[in-house]
Amino acid sequence: MAELVTERHPIRGFFWGILFGLGLALIAIGQGYAALGTLPPFILVIVGIVVGTVWGLVAPAKKLKGEPPRQPVPVEKVEPSRFDDFTDPTPTGTTTAPAPAAPIVVDAEPPAPAEPPAPGDASADEFEQTPPDESDPRPPDQP
Repeated sequence: MAELVTERHPIRGFFWGILFGLGLALIAIGQGYAALGTLPPFILVIVGIVVGTVWGLVAPAKKLKGEPPRQPVPVEKVEPSRFDDFTDPTPTGTTTAPAPAAPIVVDAEPPAPAEPPAPGDASADEFEQTPPDESDPRPPDQP
């Protein structure tokens, strides 16, 4: 079995230390403990970098997520019951033949285009404008 190795993150601690030091410096400036252009805010950033790097080196390791993988358990083969697959219409041990494939026609001509409707046909009159009713308050469309 492989041994577990604790990983340390000093670089990550360095960057988090910069953020920690900047936060300390901003709090010190905002509360009036240090002036903006003086040396104490800079020292607080350096202290934050040191604290973050040391914390990245010696901090307690996190617990591993999850559990170690388990060995698979062998499964015994179970005899089928007389109640298994009772909806299957085919008897046991028989197979059904596959359905025949549809014939493929290669040299077929495309269908002829449909003829346009005749002028007196009902489908052609369907889209013609009808005169407006006399009771319609809207003005008629002008061509």
